[in-house]
Amino acid sequence: MRKLLITVVAVVLAAAGYYYVAAPRVALAAIERAAAADDVTALAYHLDLESVRTQLRADFDGAVPAAAAPTDDPLERLGAAFGTAVGAAFGALVGTTVAELVASPEGILQLLGGVPLRPLFGGAPGMRNTVAATFDRATTRYEALDAFVLSVPSATGGAGDAATEFVLRPRGVVWKVAEVRLPGAP
Repeated sequence: MRKLLITVVAVVLAAAGYYYVAAPRVALAAIERAAAADDVTALAYHLDLESVRTQLRADFDGAVPAAAAPTDDPLERLGAAFGTAVGAAFGALVGTTVAELVASPEGILQLLGGVPLRPLFGGAPGMRNTVAATFDRATTRYEALDAFVLSVPSATGGAGDAATEFVLRPRGVVWKVAEVRLPGAP
């Protein structure tokens, strides 16, 4: 009975170790293969697009500047309210646009190729073949027990360039890209 209990505990620990250590790297290898082959269908399996879309919208909605301290002057209050309303509308418009562009298999595919966000607006044909080189320069790290981060440098590869970060999180038994952190985004 004791051997059976030790075996069960060992199997459970091995499964947990695989799930939290190897599974994100297995998912990352599958993402790299799908991106290198321009296979958006295979890539879509490894993306939680609704989470990415929601996260990007929230990032830009949260970028609205805080209102100034209230004053007694009605004109200053009106100006502050107008500025806050315009900022909120602009943040919602930009956030929705960015979320719709990025939160698609095609948008993620371009970002995995190291293409910065600006070319997404006009398209970036021919940039997808850089996936292998981009993954060679990319770095990975655990941010938390349930967050594995892939940092992809931009295609320009400058020393001061910020990286786009893809956060993989467990979704059932597989790990999927659930968050995209764009360089320069709020």
